[in-house]
Amino acid sequence: DATEQQRRAAEELAARVRAATARYADLRTALADGYGGSPRREGTDVHLEHQGHGRDGAVLDPERPEMLVYAVEGGRATLLGVVFVMERAGVAGPEPGGPITRWHAHNICLSVAPPGMGVVSPFGGCPAFSVAVLSPEMLHVWVVDNPGGPYAESLPPDWVREYHTTHGRPS
Repeated sequence: DATEQQRRAAEELAARVRAATARYADLRTALADGYGGSPRREGTDVHLEHQGHGRDGAVLDPERPEMLVYAVEGGRATLLGVVFVMERAGVAGPEPGGPITRWHAHNICLSVAPPGMGVVSPFGGCPAFSVAVLSPEMLHVWVVDNPGGPYAESLPPDWVREYHTTHGRPS
C-alpha cells in the first residue's frame, strides 16, 4: 500500500508529465523535436523514441521522456503517454510514488537473423540463433484518463480506438 506522501508524489509526477508533454499533442511537434524511429507507423501503441534523451543522464524528467506513445490511425494522432527508460539494464528506476510508480522490464530475444527481435517463450527460451536479454527498466505515464490510471503498464486497445476517434488530431 502506498503512503499518503507516495500518493501525492505519484499524482504530482503525472500532472508534471501532462503539463510538460502537452505540446506533443501535435505529432509534428514531436517529430520536429527529434522523436521517431518507430517501425510501426500506425496502430494503438506507436512508440516514438528520442535517441538523445536515452543517453542524457536525466532520470524521470517530465521535460525529457525517452519515448512518446501515440495512437496513429486514419491520418490522425493522439498522444497517449510517455515511457521513461533507464539507461542500463539491471539498474532500478526511482519510485517516488512507491508501489504506484513501479518500473518494469521485458525479457526479449535478440538475433542477427530476421526479424531481429522477439519475445521469450513461456518456457523461458528463445528461438535458435538468438539470445535472451533483459531490457532496461521502464515506466509508463499515461497523459489520458484511462481506466487503469496513469501508471498502468498498457492501455486496452479498444478503449484507445474509442478515445482516438474523438480526440485524435490531424497528423
